[in-house]
Amino acid sequence: MIARAQNPGTSSSHASSSAAKDVDIRGFEYPLQTVLQRQEWKVDRALAELARARQQLTHADWELQARHEAYDAQARATLNMTRQHLDPASHLRAIGYLAHLQALREHAQSERDARHAAWQAQRQHCASERLRLDGLQHHREEALAEYADEMRKRQANESDRDWLARVSVKHSALKEVRG
Repeated sequence: MIARAQNPGTSSSHASSSAAKDVDIRGFEYPLQTVLQRQEWKVDRALAELARARQQLTHADWELQARHEAYDAQARATLNMTRQHLDPASHLRAIGYLAHLQALREHAQSERDARHAAWQAQRQHCASERLRLDGLQHHREEALAEYADEMRKRQANESDRDWLARVSVKHSALKEVRG
């Protein structure tokens, strides 16, 4: 018999079961193959969305870091300005600008938190879709093992019939020679 590593029409991610290596599985048709394929596509889409969510989170982290650095730099500049000369109008503008930078920093933090929550939710979604795919792949492997067992039984029955036919012919020939 021919051992095949893969059922035609399936993706390369579906290797044949080790239980089916001695059986020709070209006739194996998995009834849920379209469902399995759709689930693979869902996992691929979920992973792409996870990558986008991670990229957005990274961008939000950079933005937050930039806001912190801008605030810290302005706070140092305001402190130095206050030490050098006390101009109430410029000090008031500097404090107002610091308040504006603080608001930007808080907005960046809330944006980062939202991006992190979206990334976490997408991670959960990916894990859920992957579990469904794993279940379908496991079911396919079990169906393939059942198919291989059935093929082995058929081969054994054919071998038994062939042997019985040979013995019967041989026995008939011996009767004719003796008879």
